[in-house]
Amino acid sequence: MSLLDKASIISIPIAYDEGTYNNVKPQQIIGPANEVINGTFDFDLDWTLGIKWSISGGKLNSVGTSSADNASQSTSIIIGRTYKVQYTISEYALGGVRIKLGTAAGTTRTDDGTYIEYITCAGSSTIYFEGTGVSNTMAVDNVSVELATATDFQFSRSSVATRINEAELVEEMADEFPRINYENGFGALLLEPQSTNLCTESSNIDNWSNLSNVTATANYDYSPTGDFNANRLQFASNGYAYNNDAQVAWTQYTISVWAKRNNTETHDAGFFVNGVTGTIVSIFNLTDRWQRFEYTYTAINTGYAGISGSKPDISFYGFQREALPYATSLIETSGSAVTRLKDECNNAGSQFYIDSTQGVLYAQIAALYNDGTNRIISLSDGSSANVVSLLYSSTANELQAWVRVSGTLQAQLTYALADATESVRCALKYQNNEFGLWVNGVNVGWDYSGSVFSADTLNSLHFDNGGGLNEFFGKATAVIVFDSLF
Repeated sequence: MSLLDKASIISIPIAYDEGTYNNVKPQQIIGPANEVINGTFDFDLDWTLGIKWSISGGKLNSVGTSSADNASQSTSIIIGRTYKVQYTISEYALGGVRIKLGTAAGTTRTDDGTYIEYITCAGSSTIYFEGTGVSNTMAVDNVSVELATATDFQFSRSSVATRINEAELVEEMADEFPRINYENGFGALLLEPQSTNLCTESSNIDNWSNLSNVTATANYDYSPTGDFNANRLQFASNGYAYNNDAQVAWTQYTISVWAKRNNTETHDAGFFVNGVTGTIVSIFNLTDRWQRFEYTYTAINTGYAGISGSKPDISFYGFQREALPYATSLIETSGSAVTRLKDECNNAGSQFYIDSTQGVLYAQIAALYNDGTNRIISLSDGSSANVVSLLYSSTANELQAWVRVSGTLQAQLTYALADATESVRCALKYQNNEFGLWVNGVNVGWDYSGSVFSADTLNSLHFDNGGGLNEFFGKATAVIVFDSLF
């Protein structure tokens, strides 16, 4: 028997769907039956309809409903259990609609399509469809609500985002889809905070507003996306290129760009900042392969940032400027700044797969940056009062392990890392009066005093502090729960 055979939950970057990041173990089981009666609306029965809801033509119709109006059905769904919800929106014209399991609301939908989400029932066993605006017009059909007995994570990000895919190309992922990022050839779940690309033209050199001593050619080569849309910059002498996006003085920014050289010359190219166009503050180490270059600085004026060079011939794609101390994944822009919303990945597991009295929480992770915040992976009861946690602390390059019972800290183990942005394997063992932390296979700390939880307290796995705060932003190659000691 291998060690993984003893695990109760195994999360590695293999599978995902809209709204979920799927675990390898236990396998997903849905059913056994749809909890909704007449979810295809073949009859005008079984639903309690608000003033502007109707059933006709085999659909549930919302015609100008207000946000206070709804269509509902009493069911046998169970408070605290997670359900796979699926429905189709058609004939969309106005407003928005969402499904609720009791008081637990799903995502607001504002377009035609078939939607799948996972919702944990709360408050009551009544299912609702409700409008989310002043006036909402559309039709709903093919509604199913089925018990989900898997431990898959519920995932949310209400915007598109990019990743490095298996072919090592930059690929756009639709909203609500998690990103398995293959940077350096290894897959990892990528979780990032909200960020905005303040460069309003990330990749179209034809729309850049300022060029000097440089010949620019759009659509010159294949870019990191695999499309023929990379730009060429040929510098006749000392020159520069930038788009007219002013910065705010005394603000910290990180600029980044994909670049490569087009010949074998060694002439310098790199970033300039603060409007000082003739001075390269960060030279690109160019090769004939695409690389992403980054530079962090504090603005001292309202000038500009861009690319300078002394007779180089280069290709570039995806210029980005963020008000962060590090670069995040590429955010494409075309005419205006664009914001990528944060990734959220939580609520996996149940008390059937997590032993509250003893166990091990294991993770192989890397931080995005030493950003002075707590970034936590935890087993919890849905709150931050009862948690088993592995985390990057607010101290730079520090890994910690916590066990907190009823709000009281029972164990806190600390280890100094050489570089928190490098992948590390860590494990926290917990049982009554015995807590241990391992890093890369080596025991680095023990605590022989402290209590654990009563049986069936812990019931979920989170990329946060268990209560929705201190979210884990980083890369997770594996998160594994063992419901026994070894």
